[in-house]
Amino acid sequence: MRLLGFNEYNKSSDKLFEMASELTKLGVSNDLMRFIHKLTGEYQGLKDFEGDYNPRTGRKDIKFHTRKEPSRAKLGPWPAREDVPMSNDVEVKGVKKGKNQIYHYLTKIVDSKKDTPVRMILVNPSSDQAHYITLKTGKMSQSELADIGIPSGEEGRKIARERGISQKLGLYVRTVTIDIDSGLPVAGWEGTIGQMADDLQSDSILYIMETEDRVRTKRGVRKKQKEVTSDQFIDYFIKNYTKILDTQGATNAEKINQKLIQKLSGLTADDIASVLDKDYYRDREVRLKRGSGDSAEKFREIIDLKQAIQSDIVSEGSLKGKLWNFLELAFKEGEYEADDKDRNKASLTDMSAKHTVPVVASMFLQYVALGKVIKPFHSGSIIGQLGLEDLVI
Repeated sequence: MRLLGFNEYNKSSDKLFEMASELTKLGVSNDLMRFIHKLTGEYQGLKDFEGDYNPRTGRKDIKFHTRKEPSRAKLGPWPAREDVPMSNDVEVKGVKKGKNQIYHYLTKIVDSKKDTPVRMILVNPSSDQAHYITLKTGKMSQSELADIGIPSGEEGRKIARERGISQKLGLYVRTVTIDIDSGLPVAGWEGTIGQMADDLQSDSILYIMETEDRVRTKRGVRKKQKEVTSDQFIDYFIKNYTKILDTQGATNAEKINQKLIQKLSGLTADDIASVLDKDYYRDREVRLKRGSGDSAEKFREIIDLKQAIQSDIVSEGSLKGKLWNFLELAFKEGEYEADDKDRNKASLTDMSAKHTVPVVASMFLQYVALGKVIKPFHSGSIIGQLGLEDLVI
């Protein structure tokens, strides 16, 4: 993907292109883009954190970690932080290019005397990396602290932290990125700005994003909506759609039966003799797998057809498993809020709010019957709605 400079970005005359997710235009991968759009946005104070990602173990724990120099970083408690999601139509408000401009902006322009929430995308094209920066920690010298009435010692550091001054050893940045080791999107502490500068290149670009909170505003509205549970949805689906599946199932079974009859009638004595030797009854499955040539292939086809007739296309029990997979697909392919209990699934409530329950049920019918969903999943991008993602430069 070619990265656009800020001037070129703003002068783009392609209106269709401009309606795509801003993050994809900036070089952010699809997985990371979805992760940024679906962050929780929950505030984690100095005492109420639940644990953070440790890149050394791949698990959460209660120590402060960064990707670089974790031993130095964990001196002192975590700063309070809040990873705020970005809306799909977030705007770029400014840009800095190259190591010197970016370093100067992060250290001299963004406040260094207090913990400062920010909304910035850092792209390193040469390293194929993109980072969403959400917070820069702050610190003051002892004389600066004294000027605002904060004493020295541990008591003074505690007061400073309560006022939003982390007093860490260095200016640390909180990022959302793709973890190098696991390949998964994670929110964690990158390291100091100086450590981050080691990875900056002449073609690195820092996009200064619009400060907005549209995602969480929409979530607040959704939470006030009546929840649509899996059980409610399955009940609705069974009452309204299983007759279609039953009819399809009967039709499919009849077609399969006809194919089975054709296959059986086409067998010769040699075909049967080639597989029904003394080992067949002792270990039929192994024997069929060892068989070679046309005869063995014919018998495999017959067994597959028999299993297809026996398999129940739809049952109340199997629908729950299919619904789980359907919601995972919707979350991956569409733009929906995550389920409150499983962040890898789309919320049925949010899907129903965007499409209505009958439409979601119709999409689920397509998935159960065809193994795919023909109706496009919801997307805030006209590019996504038209299926033109590959045309984005």
